[in-house]
Amino acid sequence: MSRALNRCFTFKFKIFNLKSRKRRKIIKLKFIFFEKTAYFSATGAAEKFLNRFRQSCIVCKAWLNGKLSEILKPKAPYLFVVAAAFFGYLLFVVQNSFQAEYRIYMDNIASIMKGNFWSLFTVISEFSGDVGLFLRFAGACFFVAFTVILWIKGNFQLSILRKTIILEAVFYMFNIPFDINLLTRPPIDSYSQTLFRETAVSYILQMLLISTTLILLYTKMRKPNVERTELFRYGALAVTAYAFSLWVKHFFFNIYALPISFSNPVLLTSFLNSTLTILTAALITMVTLLPVIRGKTTNFNQTAFGVGLTLIGVYFIIYLILCTLNATIHAFLPLIELWAITLSVLGVAFIAPMAASKLIKIIGTSQVS
Repeated sequence: MSRALNRCFTFKFKIFNLKSRKRRKIIKLKFIFFEKTAYFSATGAAEKFLNRFRQSCIVCKAWLNGKLSEILKPKAPYLFVVAAAFFGYLLFVVQNSFQAEYRIYMDNIASIMKGNFWSLFTVISEFSGDVGLFLRFAGACFFVAFTVILWIKGNFQLSILRKTIILEAVFYMFNIPFDINLLTRPPIDSYSQTLFRETAVSYILQMLLISTTLILLYTKMRKPNVERTELFRYGALAVTAYAFSLWVKHFFFNIYALPISFSNPVLLTSFLNSTLTILTAALITMVTLLPVIRGKTTNFNQTAFGVGLTLIGVYFIIYLILCTLNATIHAFLPLIELWAITLSVLGVAFIAPMAASKLIKIIGTSQVS
């Protein structure tokens, strides 16, 4: 750029004493020359800067992936157990969604033919939820691929994990038509109105907790030069929000779907389990990850974090026990996030790595036999 300026201003004294017409032509040529020279010199500098920036981003990403691989590589088998359970759970739900969607359509087709708006809106909202479910299943496939690559090759594939995160976030947003339908449709009676509102509040809170934090994490992961502290900060925030969303879903689920009776020991245990177990796990997770969320450090108490994960799995273990004692609780078993029972395995891996490795070997030998 400086050479272009020097070349340009050397003409100033030569053209000062010429006639005005010739002078104007030379001045015009001078500015054209200056603009082109400056343009080419600027674009060349910009290209060099962009190349260096890309190289630094590649080095930064490689360093970050290496650090994350070192942290998560020992936990890869247990992450794979969680991913496989998540995949199997969603595969079961997706298979049953076709039959459920067909049944809802057949139940409402007569009203739709008569021009009933709410029947049509019900079918549309259910279809929107199924589209979100298919996207979540695709995210589960990416999650399995991520854990397999991490376990076998030891590579932390940030791009694959990004797809899992954004698809999980989008899944909850596809439930917005279902929430609108529950909040706005005319109720049959006061009980139905209360039931619809409680269900809608549950879904809305889950969407606010999960979609917002996962989208924030996704945007940070897309940055070419993301810092480790920033990535850990939003990752810890997303994990904490996900734990609270699990509590919201199963607490409200016990309120609007399951019977509540303090005189029945089984139903009382079910209510206390839905109220306290996952909530305690979420609070432990929040307190453990709070320094990371504040951006002060990337280190946290792995034992306390493992206790939080284990308690989430304990909720589902208690639910399965209660299913054998109460038919109503057993009837709603497909509607809970049963895959999260494997978080107890991941939690044990954080609490006692040696005990977790023995547990994985026992599971593997039992499957082979």
